[in-house]
Amino acid sequence: MAQASYNHAQRSYFSLIIFAVVAAIFLPVAIAAPEPAWLKGLLFALAGLFLAIGFVFSSLTVTADEQSLSWSFGSGFWKKTIARSDIISVEAVTTKWWHGWGIRWTPDGWLYNVSGFDAVAVTTRQGKTVMIGTDEPDALVAALGN
Repeated sequence: MAQASYNHAQRSYFSLIIFAVVAAIFLPVAIAAPEPAWLKGLLFALAGLFLAIGFVFSSLTVTADEQSLSWSFGSGFWKKTIARSDIISVEAVTTKWWHGWGIRWTPDGWLYNVSGFDAVAVTTRQGKTVMIGTDEPDALVAALGN
């Protein structure tokens, strides 16, 4: 395997905007909601939850160095790591539209992505495949040595 290093954050402004719009819908509803107070609190909490989800799933950072390949959403949420010595193959792939975005189980293995359909499929010595979404599939494949 090559010993190249790689660090890239893919951003999805679309995801951030969609979740912000949903949160913005909850805010006036929460303000106008009748009693009981727990209902207002629930609606405000839902608005905050949608904003948080939008923030977390609006970026995916992928890092590869001599020891490992790692990726995480937002500012470190759901960080996953694979030792470079466990990687037996990598290839650029195109995911299906119905696989969606976020964290998904697909027939081809786990998929982690925030935008688009380009990904890099990483197969480990244990026979597991994970697909990591990226807007730079060729650069990531080159950094991982295939």
